[in-house]
Amino acid sequence: DKEVTKYLLSDTEAILDYVAKNEPTFNSDKLGMIGHSFGGFEVMYLAGKTNRFKAAVAGAGIADLADYYYADKDKGSLGMFSAENVQTKMIPPYADKMFNSSNPLNNIVSINTPMFLWTGENDYRIRKEHSIKMYLGLWRQKKDAELLIYKDEEHYLLKPENMKDLTKRIIDFFEEKLK
Repeated sequence: DKEVTKYLLSDTEAILDYVAKNEPTFNSDKLGMIGHSFGGFEVMYLAGKTNRFKAAVAGAGIADLADYYYADKDKGSLGMFSAENVQTKMIPPYADKMFNSSNPLNNIVSINTPMFLWTGENDYRIRKEHSIKMYLGLWRQKKDAELLIYKDEEHYLLKPENMKDLTKRIIDFFEEKLK
């Protein structure tokens, strides 16, 4: 089965319900989530499907599954082969009945979770345009969103000063949103 989000929401909800039931210190009013790359996609997808999280950080994530699938591999994205055979294991969008509801950009109107997005300017795996599109969609809907693009960085941050900066910004974001 190659439906990329088939169990993501149900498994996440089940895990959160289990922890809430079995861990007395669990505070469901202060849940944050963070992900990078495919994890960034999962963060953006979940933010459009549940309001359980009060803050979300998505780094270099896939915001547009169609762009991800149809992009030219040599022009800064993974392309069809990778989309079908690597992490997402997608079937072609035209053959996936759940494609539109799995696409984070199609769920922007449902997002109420404050979101911090970041990416590298020269990301060769997931083009920076994914984070830009998500940010612009959230901004247009007057949603709480921030976007940070690191100059001269790729899919992962390599410069120590940028690593420190991102860490501080994420901590500050979560401290503000999870008060």
